[in-house]
Amino acid sequence: VSVQPRANLKFDFPKVPDWETDVKPLNNDLKGMVDLEKVVVVTGFAEVGPWGNSRTRWEMEAYGQFSLEGCVEMAWIMGLIKNHNGPLKGKSYSGWIDAKT
Repeated sequence: VSVQPRANLKFDFPKVPDWETDVKPLNNDLKGMVDLEKVVVVTGFAEVGPWGNSRTRWEMEAYGQFSLEGCVEMAWIMGLIKNHNGPLKGKSYSGWIDAKT
């Protein structure tokens, strides 16, 4: 059996701080410092540029070329490929396919 290289994208969740040791002690130190009625809260951020997002930009800055995963991610960002899970040409298939055809 010939094995084709596959992308290995990982999207790990960030570590949640422990309430007792990391967060609760801040209650005494920070209490009353800020008027929460006037605080701006940023709930998300993104980076988009000529090399895609921050992950693919870092590959270009660090190595000067994309890895297999970087190529797959750029093709997905640009809408050239899409993920498919289901029947395809009479067979079960799970993976990336050309977005137009």
